[in-house]
Amino acid sequence: MSRILKSCGIILALIVVPYLLLFLYIEHVAVEQYTSYERYAGREIDALIVFFGDFEKSGDLGRESLRRLHLAVELHKGDIGRNVIFVGGRRPSRDLSGSRMMAQSAVEAGIKPANIFYDRSSHDTLSNWSEAEKIIVENNFKEVMLVSSIFHLIRIERIMRVRRSMRVFFASYREANALPPRSLGERFCDYNYNLLAYTAYLILPSRCYRAVVDSMRE
Repeated sequence: MSRILKSCGIILALIVVPYLLLFLYIEHVAVEQYTSYERYAGREIDALIVFFGDFEKSGDLGRESLRRLHLAVELHKGDIGRNVIFVGGRRPSRDLSGSRMMAQSAVEAGIKPANIFYDRSSHDTLSNWSEAEKIIVENNFKEVMLVSSIFHLIRIERIMRVRRSMRVFFASYREANALPPRSLGERFCDYNYNLLAYTAYLILPSRCYRAVVDSMRE
């Protein structure tokens, strides 16, 4: 029995350790790409597109939503992005709208209401971008910056379709400056969630994928 347990432990280690190292490597490489946003200071970026993150059980904005909101406020006040568009978080069964709640919090943080937009119907990454595009086109925005977590941005880049007339940049918070702070466990969960979501997007028929997502976001 002990030999079997030892063999299982070795096999498990051979799987888990490389997986953890891959997670850390991808994160390390992506940090430079998505957190070097000072280089855009003073650039005429029309809008920041802020993707909703999560809710608390109480219905308040969750920790991930607050991190993205805080970064958007920081970028806007640092002259990176004249306007802010919040998307996502529609939960009709709970009568919640994450994008509206984030927009309200942005006003409280000092962003002028005239510079804030939010969608009223999206509830997943694909519909987030679809609704954001409508606002972008209506306002004739040409350059936008997407704001989310690092692993979510990696997934977004691989599934979004960008109009030729539009330039898209990306920004994520630095772990040292994340508010509220984010633990290694939260980062690892974010990695696994986005990996699973991207895998489902690739292998499931579009109708099936949409049905699964819609059932999760009622």
